[in-house]
Amino acid sequence: MPGSWLHLSSRFFGSLGARDLDESELGLLSEMLSEPELDLFIGQPAPDRRHGFQAARFALDAGAPHEVVRAAALHDVAKRHARLGIIGRVAASVCIKLRLPVRGRFQTYRDHGPIGAAELAAAGAPPIAVTYARFHHEARPSGVDADIWALLDAADAASERSQSVRADR
Repeated sequence: MPGSWLHLSSRFFGSLGARDLDESELGLLSEMLSEPELDLFIGQPAPDRRHGFQAARFALDAGAPHEVVRAAALHDVAKRHARLGIIGRVAASVCIKLRLPVRGRFQTYRDHGPIGAAELAAAGAPPIAVTYARFHHEARPSGVDADIWALLDAADAASERSQSVRADR
């Protein structure tokens, strides 16, 4: 399920003005992610790359372990499969939030967590990255440290508020 209405509106407005990553930001990511993970990350549209980078930067600045930073960066990698622009994502999110039946690309958008988790597992991503991708719109699964989950949720939310923060800040 998508986040709160506030989260969704923040994501919408952040996407409108999101700039793509520059070379220094991509360089930082290439140091953090494995080659298969980086390929998944780069395959995303620019606003999703910005969102993932900002989430990773938040986790990095918070002193999170390397695996957690990777989880923050990679949690939305499968949204690209829906091939929805900003307006399509808004429509899909509203339908999902209202629990209306969805099919096709809206269903793919809704199911980006499990799809991404499977891709990340196949890419050899750490277990926390696979788990967070799968469940980031749900309650923390048992067996996952509450502080780590809270940090990942905070990173996801914080990235909405700072879509254009640079890596060299």
